[in-house]
Amino acid sequence: MKMPEVLEHLPSVGHLLGRKPGGQEDILPKRDPTLTLPDFQAVPLPSSERRLGDGRTFIVHHPSPRAPRGPGLTVMSYNILMGGERQEALLEYFTQLEAQDRMPDVIGLQEAGVPMSVLLASRFGFHLAYQGSDGDDGTRLVNGKAWLSRHPIVDAAHFTYVLTDAERNDAIARQGYAGELVEDRGVLWLKLHVEGRPLYLYNLHHALGDSAINALNLRQLNALLRRREGVPAVVLGDFNANT
Repeated sequence: MKMPEVLEHLPSVGHLLGRKPGGQEDILPKRDPTLTLPDFQAVPLPSSERRLGDGRTFIVHHPSPRAPRGPGLTVMSYNILMGGERQEALLEYFTQLEAQDRMPDVIGLQEAGVPMSVLLASRFGFHLAYQGSDGDDGTRLVNGKAWLSRHPIVDAAHFTYVLTDAERNDAIARQGYAGELVEDRGVLWLKLHVEGRPLYLYNLHHALGDSAINALNLRQLNALLRRREGVPAVVLGDFNANT
């Protein structure tokens, strides 16, 4: 089964949204701007409790990255919980992966805060792409996502899913409380060259609490995948599969 077909075959997705797969009503998520920083010291450190960042997507190239394991590519997905609050356990886990020569070439983190993402990337020899927002100054919270890559990052961008106030309010009414439905969700896209060939990777964190909003996330992810022009792709993350 080809990647663009996967989400169309999920039962109830089309029913929940009232849309036909591949129709003109497919909505593309909004691409946010990306900033390349000169080094890890230039990363702005948020002061909020979650420390998820100010909403800007940024890339930092490690000055002396460790080599990928190769051949091919090893990839891992890891939801590290609330910005990575269990720092000691996380560092020990990564230390053991490195000691046993089992560290993946590329790691997608969800619920990642800026300090933990920078610490893991800098200490273990990864380039870093990150996006997250604490929801300050009238913006919505976007739980942090990070890519750690030992392959050079060619490009990266965050795509925020489009959700109307009416769709959000209807979902909150169905659930009976706001919960995480007041947050925005999205996917952090990464472009690499692996063994001379381009590769796209998508690190996502989808809506928790309402199957219709989760299905809308899937539809917009599918619309994004359709426009990758045949480049091989890896999709991973926290799907929160309410559907």
